[in-house]
Amino acid sequence: MNFDILNKILLAILVIISFLLVLGQPSIVKVLLLIGSISSIYNLFSVKAKTNKKALNK
Repeated sequence: MNFDILNKILLAILVIISFLLVLGQPSIVKVLLLIGSISSIYNLFSVKAKTNKKALNK
């Protein structure tokens, strides 16, 4: 089982749910949840880019 694909799917579901929660009734906790999930997706892709660059440089 490929956990990388599963991780991306779970993060996408988290972003969708948190975005819908913020649209429904915004509060500071829901906004922080949305920011956290978006930043985790950014970190996931930035780490992938760094490891790909290191692999290409070898």
